[in-house]
Amino acid sequence: MALYWGICFYGIICTLISQFSKDKISQRFFLFAFFFVVFIFSAVRVNIGIDYSGHYAIYKEILKGNWQKFISEPLYLLINILCIVFKLGFPGIVVIMSFITLYPIFKIAKEQENVLFLLVYFLLMYLIGYCLIRQYAAISLVIYGLYLFYKKEKKKSGVMYLLLGCCIHTSMIIFFAVFIISNIVKIGNKFTIFLAIFLVIFGLFTDYLLDFIFLCAKNTKYGYYTDIMNGNNVKTKLGSGLGVLLRFITYFCIYIYNIKHCITKKNQETFNCLFLSLILVDILSLKVLILLRLRFAFQPIFFIPLFYNKLDLSRNKIFSFSNLIICFIVLAYLVTYAGTADWGNIPYQTVLLTDIIDK
Repeated sequence: MALYWGICFYGIICTLISQFSKDKISQRFFLFAFFFVVFIFSAVRVNIGIDYSGHYAIYKEILKGNWQKFISEPLYLLINILCIVFKLGFPGIVVIMSFITLYPIFKIAKEQENVLFLLVYFLLMYLIGYCLIRQYAAISLVIYGLYLFYKKEKKKSGVMYLLLGCCIHTSMIIFFAVFIISNIVKIGNKFTIFLAIFLVIFGLFTDYLLDFIFLCAKNTKYGYYTDIMNGNNVKTKLGSGLGVLLRFITYFCIYIYNIKHCITKKNQETFNCLFLSLILVDILSLKVLILLRLRFAFQPIFFIPLFYNKLDLSRNKIFSFSNLIICFIVLAYLVTYAGTADWGNIPYQTVLLTDIIDK
């Protein structure tokens, strides 16, 4: 685990040096140095993360010609086919997925000249991206799509990247559906706060929300997840409850931060619907373990407020409201973040020295 902490420390140092550099050449050099190292370590990893063996099994199925069952995620299927055609093997897929996961985030940081945007992503998502290979590649594409849609006001390009994310991992289809609804249904701030608090109280202390969701899903292709005999349909193990409390406080901090920095009323109303969906899926993930993946699918909204505001570390603004909110978000998630070992982040292994374990 020391290597993971070393990568994390290296990223923080590069970010801080880049942030305080007075010329753009230095900023971009340290930004590139950051990207190069974290990309290399991600790209050459092997047998790390709970999804690694599963994705290797998918690769072998496609290699045998059984590609039809994976058509629901066509972009990931295409990546597999290209690596087979060009004889790059499964390690080639890991390299490509690592690039897709990291490059959009670094591109935003470069365009925004806001490397602390990158640091927030790095601290919250980089290591778990080792585990959930497809989903976090899809999440990065969705974050970039939201950046184009909201900040750059390139609506068509933004929607295209959102759809690309859906084509890598189907969980993002739910996010995309809520995103479309959020641009149609307008919800005010006061009602959003009231409904969010109601969902937290009602959802945490009853199972009615979960029962309703299961009833709706029972006759769909996801109906097997509602079966009590399904191994995925198990209660999420909770500790003292402190982590849950900090996480929901974090969500409301993000919401307040967005109100403070959002440029237009329309964008805020759109954010309201996404925010309520995040609250809902988080509550459901506390009931059933498999729905944790759905909570991850809504993490891109963390970064919407950061599109509008750069974190200022100058002497007279270091303790500003905005900086304190972001610091709280990072610290809360680091404190409550599930240990990397729980997600299969075993001591680091590289494909340069170790073979793929065929489970």
